[in-house]
Amino acid sequence: MLRRLGGSSNSLWKPKNPHSLEYLRYLHGVLQKNEKLTDPNKKVLVEALRAISEILIWGDQNDGTVFDFFLERQMLSHFLQIMKQDSLNSGSYVSIQLLQTLNILFENIRHETSLYFLLSNNHVNHIITHRFDFQNEEIMAYYISFLKTLSMRLNPATIHFFFNEFSNEFPLLTETLKLYDSRENMVRIAVRTILLNIIRVPAEGLQAYLAGALRDYLCDLIDQLVDMALDLDVFVRNNQAMLLTPISSLFFASQILLVVAYKPLIEAFVQAFLFEDASILCTQWIRSEDSYRLEPASTTGSVAHEDRAFFGGLLAALDSTQNDDYLSFYALMLIYAMLQNKGDIGDILTAASIPHNGGSTPVPTCEPRILKGLIEVVESAAKADSRLRPVTLELACIVLRQLVLQADDDNNMHETIARSAGVVQAVMGTHLAAALSREQSFLEMFEDEYDQFSHCQLRLGQVGWELLLPPATAPNSGLPLNKRLPEGHEERVRTNIQLYLHTRKLKQDMLGEPEIHLPLQIDTHAVVRVGDCINLNNSDLLSVTVASNKTRLSRFLVTDRLQLILVEPDPKKAGWALVAFVGLLQDTQISGEATDSRSLNVEVESRGGAKKPPLLQARFIFDDHIRCMAAKQRLTKGRQNARQLKMGLICELLGCRNEIMARANPFKIVKGCAPGSARKQLDVNRDNSPSRNSMNSSNDSRSENSRTSGIHHV
Repeated sequence: MLRRLGGSSNSLWKPKNPHSLEYLRYLHGVLQKNEKLTDPNKKVLVEALRAISEILIWGDQNDGTVFDFFLERQMLSHFLQIMKQDSLNSGSYVSIQLLQTLNILFENIRHETSLYFLLSNNHVNHIITHRFDFQNEEIMAYYISFLKTLSMRLNPATIHFFFNEFSNEFPLLTETLKLYDSRENMVRIAVRTILLNIIRVPAEGLQAYLAGALRDYLCDLIDQLVDMALDLDVFVRNNQAMLLTPISSLFFASQILLVVAYKPLIEAFVQAFLFEDASILCTQWIRSEDSYRLEPASTTGSVAHEDRAFFGGLLAALDSTQNDDYLSFYALMLIYAMLQNKGDIGDILTAASIPHNGGSTPVPTCEPRILKGLIEVVESAAKADSRLRPVTLELACIVLRQLVLQADDDNNMHETIARSAGVVQAVMGTHLAAALSREQSFLEMFEDEYDQFSHCQLRLGQVGWELLLPPATAPNSGLPLNKRLPEGHEERVRTNIQLYLHTRKLKQDMLGEPEIHLPLQIDTHAVVRVGDCINLNNSDLLSVTVASNKTRLSRFLVTDRLQLILVEPDPKKAGWALVAFVGLLQDTQISGEATDSRSLNVEVESRGGAKKPPLLQARFIFDDHIRCMAAKQRLTKGRQNARQLKMGLICELLGCRNEIMARANPFKIVKGCAPGSARKQLDVNRDNSPSRNSMNSSNDSRSENSRTSGIHHV
């Protein structure tokens, strides 16, 4: 059960089980035998430290006696001694491993009792204040990571292990603040994270201490943020003689409302924005070298007495007659931020006639000028020379839904929005109907855009710098299509599809209409999936060898109106088969093999974007060239029919003329089901056993399950 460890600790017996109390005893012996750090025993100590972290994590979850032994033997004190010797020897090898061990340990401990054991005796604070060699970048990285891990474990119960309220000592905060101006960006970010984790701990004594301890740091941080704000404004400045451009002003105002929830500040800010006149602009901050000073602003008499100047600027930003939606997007963002702010500003929004979720008095309707501006943004999508980006329309729809949700009794508001959305939907539908007959890939474009529309929702927290710059048009800008202007005919079609989907959904929401057309689906009850058991009686199957990625598999090829299906016979039931692969015929590309008349190259593309690898990319090898030609004809015809059926659904959706007639199944129905119908084998007794193992299903039940199927064979 035990064996010796060679080297400087050759008198110790090493247990074979690394997860046991005996193994921790052995590791403690290793530390004792190597109290003096030397070059020969560094590797032994590093391995011992790594093993100690593993067994402590195991003991936290499985054996409480492990931590009892760890505390009884004061093993953290050994860690401190090792650190001091490593520093005196001008080394870092062991200290790096020690910091890594502590980081892993505190990150993975789950039981509070174990955590309290580790934090007791003040050893952790001594480790925090230990003078490491921060010239070593690796030491710095592990040290700041260790501090961040500790900060994440702070709560009202653990804060007392770090903060001494009587002596006003807080090593974790003190040592962190020493690194706030580090040259490394990673370190500065970690410092801010640590401080936020400290500030969020709801302890009264701590909050009183932080008010003084963080004063200098917060002042410096505010100065840095102001510098960043002014530097960022340079990118969007357009030779305007003012401190900030309208774009920057709206952006920073919206960020304040999205981030800050301090009621006195938010109340003062929103009240000034919605009701104050321009007289408060009589002073402004002027930047002079590295400092700022307050000076009188040069304003004319008419401007100084303009009523609700900022509110008027917000309405002007929603003006749809502008060349683009540059200002409109951030005006919408500001309105959205007002509605989402947690600062309890309901009474102010009520006074401004803005429906909201809060306040003592409900708002029956929306401020007419705001509602008009929002509707004009939506209607601008229907203009012939519209430069409205889909992301702006999406945000306008979100804001309108928020307002309508809080003013639900205003039917006139619902009807007005629905009427405007319907006009835009009709115009976009006309454009799409014209493109439908011209674009060969219209079906793929429509389904791709609908997939993005249904799965990718706008999150304002992820809006980056790209929207602060004027709207881009070039695809190489790196922006997705919904955040830039289209270039070329195909991108214009895709943009129109996005605008159509957004306005259609807005109209449905206003009228309470259910979704019945999208996603495009045909015979959803007959869709076959991998693993289904299907009936292949009375069918002339086509044997095929599927060669892909150096593998060759024997399968049988089946198709229905929409799907390409590869099956293998069910060994338990004659005439039935298990589905091994399913792909849509509309996504299938078929080409002949130049050097082999018996082979076809088949590729089934993935849905939801061109970046995904194909579902299937293989060579189909048939018994002879006649079967190969028949398969190619059937797959090609099936692809055309499947696409025509989907295009027919789009025509129905757009309300344009549908010239595509549904084709009848050319196969005769035998005994109530189509040959090769893909019907699932169901258990008649409805027990919990898998369907494919139900060997005694009745023929009548099978016929019922398959009477709507339309699958045929190659």
